[in-house]
Amino acid sequence: MQDKAPADKVWVGLTGGIGAGKSTVSQMLAKAGAHIVDADVLARYVATHQPVLEELAEHFGPKILTDTTPPLLMRSTLADIVFHDDEKLEELNQIMHPKIAEAALEELNKVPAGEVGVYDAAILVDEGRPSYLDLVVVVVADELTRIERLVNDRQMTIADAKARVANQITDEQRALHADYVIDNSGSLSELKQQVQQLWEAIQQHPKLRD
Repeated sequence: MQDKAPADKVWVGLTGGIGAGKSTVSQMLAKAGAHIVDADVLARYVATHQPVLEELAEHFGPKILTDTTPPLLMRSTLADIVFHDDEKLEELNQIMHPKIAEAALEELNKVPAGEVGVYDAAILVDEGRPSYLDLVVVVVADELTRIERLVNDRQMTIADAKARVANQITDEQRALHADYVIDNSGSLSELKQQVQQLWEAIQQHPKLRD
């Protein structure tokens, strides 16, 4: 796997826990001019590949696939299997994460010279900071705020929201790998200000100034 970004473009990793507002920050960076590479979109693409579907079915059972030709992944069924089982979730991550990362590198390499590519991924730093990123940005928010957002915006029960938050690494663990931390516990205007400051800082990166 590629171990560093090219010398003529800046690659930024963007991550954060569920309900922290990572996607909102990603949208703001896109409006500022960043090229966004979304791990969720890539995961759906990778999961259309027959060898990947066969590997997933081998590990999690044929019930995760539709009866159609060709078969399709039933994401909700797979999510139900791994959600309450840490071992199965780790197994899924071990299968999918390297494939998604490879696809992400292909997309990041398409970013034009002198511009910024942002890899938006929930588990970006769960196993350490990827070597190919120039910068890592972590979006954080206090736990109560995250739970409220999941209940109000995604119609989760409080119990499910708490479980989803607890099932991820902590903000403190993510922040260990961060060059920039954005606190999204406050208002949207406060978030916009932080993202603007972040974008201005990214533009001062030596790769973009040479």
